Amino acid sequence: MKTFLTRFVTISIISLLAACSSGGGENTPEAAAKKFIEKSYQGDADEVISMVYLSDKDKEQAGVKEMVDGKVKAGVAKEKEKAEKRGGVSEIIVGEFKPFPNSENKGQVPVETKFKQGDNIKNNVKVIRTENGDWKINF
Repeated sequence: MKTFLTRFVTISIISLLAACSSGGGENTPEAAAKKFIEKSYQGDADEVISMVYLSDKDKEQAGVKEMVDGKVKAGVAKEKEKAEKRGGVSEIIVGEFKPFPNSENKGQVPVETKFKQGDNIKNNVKVIRTENGDWKINF
């Protein structure tokens, strides 16, 4: 009985430490989707750009990164204006990650944004897990 209790306590501590060391759940598809929406409505184009996934092939093609950066900057400016017209964001509600068929590394996260003037906008944010395990936005 003492051996069982010792093993149980050891396993519990290891599990707790593993959960705490994962960054408090910040490396999840839901966290990536929420941060993407938050930063978009705040107008933080540089942060949004850093969250966008580009494949190695896209990175190698001339002009692709610049084109994506330009589109993201324009989109973020538009989203910031949209938020300001609605009095700012009051709440962001994030749903559960829904993987695409036959893929655990790609999917979408439903996100509802509530604005201070009462409007709501619902989005499905497409996400992808990179080779190093980070979740990025997949356009």
